Amino acid sequence: MVKYLLDTPLLGELVRAHSDDWLTRWMDAFYEDEICLSALTIGEITKSIESETDLGRKEELYRWLNEELLVRFHGRVIPLDMEILMEWGRVSAECEAKGKPISALDGLIAATVRARGLVLITYNREIYSEAGIEVSDPWQG
Repeated sequence: MVKYLLDTPLLGELVRAHSDDWLTRWMDAFYEDEICLSALTIGEITKSIESETDLGRKEELYRWLNEELLVRFHGRVIPLDMEILMEWGRVSAECEAKGKPISALDGLIAATVRARGLVLITYNREIYSEAGIEVSDPWQG
């Protein structure tokens, strides 16, 4: 059962991590089927790959995306739907009312977490402080 949504920047840290890195070990404590991604994360990763100027590296990253990440998370990439989009409107309005506006992408991530009853795994706790979601930060335990 899916319980956690992995934030894009944290996924980037995992990609850079070595197999014996503490963050990789921390993530290994979760059951594979407990963790999911947002479709937005796939878009953010694709944007990052497209900005790569080294063609060999770009090819390597696309191979990782298509042959590893999308395979690993098959069936666990949450698409945007009407429920999430409506929740995004509420999240955005609430954050603005508290004087802490949230970017559209971060607001959509928060809305996904709220709409699906998940916990967000991220090190960007401050970004989501007024979004009304539960956050788990590997750096803070």
